[in-house]
Amino acid sequence: MAAMYAVYHGPGGLKTIAQRVHGLAGAFAVGLKKLGTVEVQGLPFFDTVKVKCVDVTAIVDAAYKSEINLRVIDANTITVSFDETTTLEDVDKLFKVFASGKPVPFTAASLAPEVQNVIPSGLTRESPYLAHPIFNLYHTEHELLRYLHRLKSKDLSLCHSMIPLGSFTMKLNATSEMMPVIFPNFTDIHPFASSEHSQGYQVDSCTCYLKRNLRDMLC
Repeated sequence: MAAMYAVYHGPGGLKTIAQRVHGLAGAFAVGLKKLGTVEVQGLPFFDTVKVKCVDVTAIVDAAYKSEINLRVIDANTITVSFDETTTLEDVDKLFKVFASGKPVPFTAASLAPEVQNVIPSGLTRESPYLAHPIFNLYHTEHELLRYLHRLKSKDLSLCHSMIPLGSFTMKLNATSEMMPVIFPNFTDIHPFASSEHSQGYQVDSCTCYLKRNLRDMLC
């Protein structure tokens, strides 16, 4: 999956994504300094900002009410991570969380001119990367799908004949049948999400649900 992600976006696309993510983290750090309610630590950073605050519980509770999960490191430290799914509106919501009820006189978009690259020059890559043609050809959905089809055609699969494979069910899923995998109701669960925000992913919760429904149907 990671390899195909790189094939689809290519070196230029990955760099754009990384710069945007770093920019959002930078805007968040600049905004927190303007608010003055917490202390930004952990420089330099790429996508995760370390924040020292007096009342972690209050901030986490406020974030929870805004449907945001924050990672609690200790009694005085929180980290906030950003990725390609984060929006400027998400950063604005975070500002309200950390403002402790005070009005926020700026937006994430307005802070763009003040955001600086905090990554040291010694960590900046200068050499080419993903130079193979594979990473520079298939940057649309149709091109990538055709490339995957050509890869599939190089091997024997259930697309060609019946073969005794224990994983046969994995090879019978058409593209349309795989669409639910990307539904927002089922995807993007974060590994640090609290149990309250990931009940459908808990084995015990799913087991109890299945037992209850099977009992109702059979009894």
